[in-house]
Amino acid sequence: MRIRSLFRGQHGATAVETALMLPLMVLLLFGIIDIGRFYWAEHAVTHAANEAARLAVLEGVTTQEVNDVINFHLHNWPLAGEPQIVENTATIPATTTVSVTITFNFLFLPNFIADAFNMESISYSVTMRSER
Repeated sequence: MRIRSLFRGQHGATAVETALMLPLMVLLLFGIIDIGRFYWAEHAVTHAANEAARLAVLEGVTTQEVNDVINFHLHNWPLAGEPQIVENTATIPATTTVSVTITFNFLFLPNFIADAFNMESISYSVTMRSER
């Protein structure tokens, strides 16, 4: 009779359920944090490229000043190479294109997830009419 009562008791069921669900909940929490960081970085790249393009179309602005604006807005993120600033005077009106790329590394999500969705780098390009 005593053995049968061991299988009917609910003692420890909560501990077992917690042990099964806690790793999944922690993975979900840190995955949300990583995806949030990714979108934060994407917004930072977009904003830096827009601000750099707004400056690059003005007359008398040097490439170094445009790079300083990009570095100011992306001080938290590593640039993947030098930002590209291309002036196209063949079109009417003339345009200037600024392209910015950063490398992004997830902190918690495994690399195979980032590889599957091609999330190793974030790029953004802006084209504006030149004021020159």
